[in-house]
Amino acid sequence: MKINITFRQLEAFVALARTLNFSEAAKNVHLSQPALSAAIRKLEERVDAILFDRTTRTVTLTPIGAELLVVVSRMLADFESSLSSISDLVSGKR
Repeated sequence: MKINITFRQLEAFVALARTLNFSEAAKNVHLSQPALSAAIRKLEERVDAILFDRTTRTVTLTPIGAELLVVVSRMLADFESSLSSISDLVSGKR
C-alpha cells in the first residue's frame, strides 16, 4: 500500500500538534489558515484516522495523533540532522 503524504502536511501536523491553535500553527509554517486546515484534512484522509478533536473553541490531539506526533517529530529531526551532515560534507567540514 502506497501512502502519499507530503512534507508540508507533516510540518503542518507538527505545528498544530505543538500549538493546538490553527491560526498560530498556520503562521508558524507560513500557510494561510485554510491551507493549514486543508493539509491536516488531507493527512487525516491519507492515514484514515482523526488526528485532532476539534470544537469551536479547542483543538486537542487524539491518541492516534499523539502517537503520530512522536513518529513524525523523530523523523523530521532525523531529516534535519541528515541535511546538516550533507551540508558539512559539501562545505568540506567533514
